Amino acid sequence: ISLRVLVAAACVWGAWASWKIARGDSLLRQDTVTSIRASLRLVPDNPAAFMRLAQLDDDEAQPMLEKALRLDAYNAQADTELGLLYEAKADPARAERLLLHAFEIDHTYTPRWSLANFYLRQGNLPAFWQWSRRAAEMPPEDMGALFALCWRVTPDPKAIADALLHDNPSTVRQFIVFLLTKDQVDAAADEAPRLIRIGGVGTDRPLLHALVNQ
Repeated sequence: ISLRVLVAAACVWGAWASWKIARGDSLLRQDTVTSIRASLRLVPDNPAAFMRLAQLDDDEAQPMLEKALRLDAYNAQADTELGLLYEAKADPARAERLLLHAFEIDHTYTPRWSLANFYLRQGNLPAFWQWSRRAAEMPPEDMGALFALCWRVTPDPKAIADALLHDNPSTVRQFIVFLLTKDQVDAAADEAPRLIRIGGVGTDRPLLHALVNQ
């Protein structure tokens, strides 16, 4: 076989591979079960396609998530979603392993929040508080859901403050707002000195005025 023929064959193969990837991506963006399955026939090693198919087809969720993890062992979202499926199927030990593995891969808020929820559902309160604290170490823009989860366990503002609050002005600010929604004005006032100490006078003046007025 001549070099010219080999080069031509390589060009044809490259064009075909590029078309498959482009067509597979186009089908994936159509975001239907049928189109994603067609995308996988063209590009069978795309973990994102298996992830999306798991979200769209409940009956196939478990095998699709397992395939996504085989293709990408560092897919924290797949670990989390598969862990929740195993928990729903009364296999908490396997669920716990997957959720912990998700945190090993991804140290952001979502795996911490998922573990706090998991341990609360399992009735393991020490682990619940441990992971709630770890979630509060990396707070999202809105911590209301985490405070509400802790409130379900104990409607004790001081216990929650001791467990979750760090010297993070945003966290303290959000906790004061949460307490005001629960009509816990005295408890909110107890946290005001901390906010004054670590916060910004200009930033926090409206909230502190609202607290004084209440």
